[in-house]
Amino acid sequence: MLYSSTFARKGVKVLVYKGKWSGFRMRYHNFRVTPAAVYHNGKKYTFKRHSVFFKTSRALRIHNSSYTGSFICYIKGSYIKIINYINFEHYVGGVLRGEIASSWPMEAIKAQAVCARTYAYSLYLKAPSARYHLVSSEKHQVFKGTYKLNSRYKNAVYATRGIIMMYDRKPIKAFFHACCGGNTANSRNVWESTASPPYLKMVRCPYCKNYKKFRWQESYSFKEINHRLRKFLKNRRHIKGLKIGAYTGGRRVKFMWIYTERSKFRLSGNKFRLAMGAHRIASLKFRMKFVKGRVKFYGKGFGHGVGLCQWGAKTLADKGFDYRFILKYYFKNINFIKL
Repeated sequence: MLYSSTFARKGVKVLVYKGKWSGFRMRYHNFRVTPAAVYHNGKKYTFKRHSVFFKTSRALRIHNSSYTGSFICYIKGSYIKIINYINFEHYVGGVLRGEIASSWPMEAIKAQAVCARTYAYSLYLKAPSARYHLVSSEKHQVFKGTYKLNSRYKNAVYATRGIIMMYDRKPIKAFFHACCGGNTANSRNVWESTASPPYLKMVRCPYCKNYKKFRWQESYSFKEINHRLRKFLKNRRHIKGLKIGAYTGGRRVKFMWIYTERSKFRLSGNKFRLAMGAHRIASLKFRMKFVKGRVKFYGKGFGHGVGLCQWGAKTLADKGFDYRFILKYYFKNINFIKL
């Protein structure tokens, strides 16, 4: 596989807004969209083949994030997509703002920077000429823009500039999560893939116990459970019971049995968690019991559990380990290259 600095020079395209253009407004900007053109700071940019390109020297604020640089707008019917076209290393800085606290130890921030860069580069390679390479939300990694970026984020990006993680001459899938709850997860046990890459195997992690949600609990009524799982019910009517079907070797829920009036069906642990609310069922490391007509869940950790444990990385950095050691602890048998 050949590598070049083309990506770093040309930049990455990030989808920062998707929605209706009617009544669309930007804070701090004279920004207006019509079916024919975008009006920005008194200038008119006419759509050509349903797209328009423009630059700004001021921050474009969308959903509490401030973006700078160049933008591409695509319009189709009553909907518009706004894409931030930005230098690759600047993008990494904007991900640090969205994914890690600037007050954390510098080696943990550096580790996050290498994860963000590796993950972005792996997605870019899948479709270099795509309209956009990444989404600014948790679907990929949270990108909060680069306007007035904290100097500690800038320093972490500069110190690791161009560095990515590799396995078998390919960029790895550099997944990360907040807290693993004691051990990370094999990727196939979370996403039901046929196999886990060798670098995404379970790792023991006794370093994330300081996280506020290392232990958590939640409670649901059966009415709410029916509402949240309704898309899986089809003609099965109402849910009458739940049962954990199996655990993985790392004590994560592999699948659930859902009991209805007439039958039962199987649902993967990850699909169950997402349907129930990933910020409430914080991880797949849980047990459950029935209390007074409600279902109570007791668990550990926060996130899917695959790859880098951010709170584990923080503790390792506090103990004096550098970012390369931290990353090799969570991603086994990887090596580093510079683009």
